[in-house]
Amino acid sequence: MSTNAKRAIVGLVGGLGLIFLLIGALAHVYSTTTGVIIMFACWLVAGVLSRFLGLKKEKSEKEQS
Repeated sequence: MSTNAKRAIVGLVGGLGLIFLLIGALAHVYSTTTGVIIMFACWLVAGVLSRFLGLKKEKSEKEQS
């Protein structure tokens, strides 16, 4: 699997966390507290998944010089 595909998967899982938060806060499908808990769980899964897939943060141009 390419690096871009791995980053896309991690980004989608992280984005799902934000969507769950917004649904809980705005649509009243479930409470906002539940949305926050699900959001943090998605972000935790995204972080673990990025480590598992071997993704690392890229250094910006300022850090390299």
